[in-house]
Amino acid sequence: MPGRTFRYLAGSAVAAALLTAAPAVAQSFDSATAADDWALYARLGVGWASPNRLDQDLAFDPRTASFFTPPNRRVIDLEDAASPTFAIGVAYPAGTRTELEYRFLQPSFDEVTLFGGFGPGVTSPFPVTPSDEFTAHFLMSNAYFEVVRFGPVGAFVGAGVGGGFFADGLGQRDAAFAYQGRTGVTVDLSRRATLQIEYVYLRTRDIVFGPDRLGRGALGGFQALGEPFVMSAADASIQFRF
Repeated sequence: MPGRTFRYLAGSAVAAALLTAAPAVAQSFDSATAADDWALYARLGVGWASPNRLDQDLAFDPRTASFFTPPNRRVIDLEDAASPTFAIGVAYPAGTRTELEYRFLQPSFDEVTLFGGFGPGVTSPFPVTPSDEFTAHFLMSNAYFEVVRFGPVGAFVGAGVGGGFFADGLGQRDAAFAYQGRTGVTVDLSRRATLQIEYVYLRTRDIVFGPDRLGRGALGGFQALGEPFVMSAADASIQFRF
């Protein structure tokens, strides 16, 4: 993950340098740019996201008796994937913005690997084929602050809080508090359209798949717990002002 994060940060820096060094674009705008106005906007984009590997502890229903010791850990290796985003927000003078953003992510994975366990015929690690896709939905409330502007080009930082909603591909779901930070550049294409290029880092609290409490209700079941969802993404989007 550190290597991927460095590549995304480096890519954002290169993009900012290239955009800032485009005098022909800057000269095509007068002193009034899209960032000077108060306006409602919609933003549509897509990113390339790199999620972390989920390495979770396993806990089983203590009422379940068995001739073997169940596995105590599972690992899901999530692959990089495209991540579309959509947001509706308000742009204020001087480049400050607030918005409500939705993000979707469906990284592929071939199998879930179980570790630990002891008994007749039990081997570790043990691969399990998923029955469905791993999916993640995020609903985030964001704020952006422009730190510098050169004509139509601006640099910004932002942060957001919200929730992540997950399905693990094995029939279990969970929701968790999420927060994110972002930095990037904007380029005013016209009075109504703005290009946004950014690096996003998103993290949740620990995800717990399975029942809220073991040992209650129906016999059996297990929990997979003890790991947050972490994701880095390089995003590009277009803002349309109304």
